[in-house]
Amino acid sequence: MHQSLDLHVAHEDGRGLTVVYSGGIKRHTAFTIEPATVGSRLTVTDDYNLLPVAEREQRQAEVDKSLKAWAESLRVYFWRLKRWSWLPGWRWYIRRVWIPMKPSSRRIVWLLYLITVAEFFFFLFVLLIYVIERE
Repeated sequence: MHQSLDLHVAHEDGRGLTVVYSGGIKRHTAFTIEPATVGSRLTVTDDYNLLPVAEREQRQAEVDKSLKAWAESLRVYFWRLKRWSWLPGWRWYIRRVWIPMKPSSRRIVWLLYLITVAEFFFFLFVLLIYVIERE
């Protein structure tokens, strides 16, 4: 469902931010960052208490169900950032090339990477056979 909403971002005491909506059934979305035993924890919370309960029940189709998918994508992004950011050029590639791609383009590029790796190992296998036979 496509909607046009007016919103503004409010900062919360240095631990996160809140996106406040002026229309629709959602009051706000809060992003809170808290320290954890290893790293930190990002909590994303939607508040739908802008309308009375009866009207909210009637407008269930407007509820944003994509928040879980967005949260999982953020988790994967931060995990990969932590794991691969030591590699020179990785951040540039992810931000300038990978993220702007459409999901179908990403799948195609991923398959091309896998095919290239398989071809390389096949080449090494053929080279090994050649070296063994030559001796």
